[in-house]
Amino acid sequence: MYVVSNQKKEDMRLVIHQPNFVPRLKVLQKIACADRWIVLETVQYVKQEWQNRCKILPRTDTHGFWLTLPTCLPVGSRSKIEEVAVPNYKRQLERHRVQLRSALGGLPYGWQVLDYWDEFITLAESESESLSQISTVSTLLALRRYAKTPDVVSSKMVAYTGAKSELVASICRHSGATEYIADSGSLNYLRLSDFDPDTIVRWQDWDSQANNLGLQSWRDASFLNVLARKGADFIQELLNAPLLVDKLETSIMLKS
Repeated sequence: MYVVSNQKKEDMRLVIHQPNFVPRLKVLQKIACADRWIVLETVQYVKQEWQNRCKILPRTDTHGFWLTLPTCLPVGSRSKIEEVAVPNYKRQLERHRVQLRSALGGLPYGWQVLDYWDEFITLAESESESLSQISTVSTLLALRRYAKTPDVVSSKMVAYTGAKSELVASICRHSGATEYIADSGSLNYLRLSDFDPDTIVRWQDWDSQANNLGLQSWRDASFLNVLARKGADFIQELLNAPLLVDKLETSIMLKS
């Protein structure tokens, strides 16, 4: 699943993101723009976030529901993402298919959702019960279908130190990244002083694009919701368009 490579590229755009289960469209866009994705699976697993669940919004329900993978945490709340298992995940994915057919099957491109899910089930059959691997496969399949797939490297293969801002800067340094793409959540902790002076740090400006395209109401929902309503061509156009980014040095006040 991983392209394990420490090759340094002259110009290399890096993203660092935890594995997400059938991710949001903004996550796919950020990863699709990169030359390399570091799958951050060596950090603590957090319940009720994005690693083991995704939100589905049926046509008649604005609140939606969660498709959730049941998890087994070997050392409780101290478990790292890489350690989390999904018992009987194949059966659970089949149940999810039934839910998706009911929720999204009647929408204009609902059949494309089911086509994606059928291939996902097939690919997942060759994986272990690792939550990280299953969620990463769901992302890589979407990228292969609708965009491009960057080099994919597990954080287990990367030497890094520190936490939060220091961790991100350390991974960028080890990977030889010339540019790092951050999302809005990192504005709360990133410090430019942790990065090498030659590393450009940019922010993914997803909200501007979402507002322009009428996608803001689906900001925290799986990309499957957009696929069911607008189709694969729309997804491909969005993921392959130039990424809207702002230089953090000039547009955002960061902690010094």
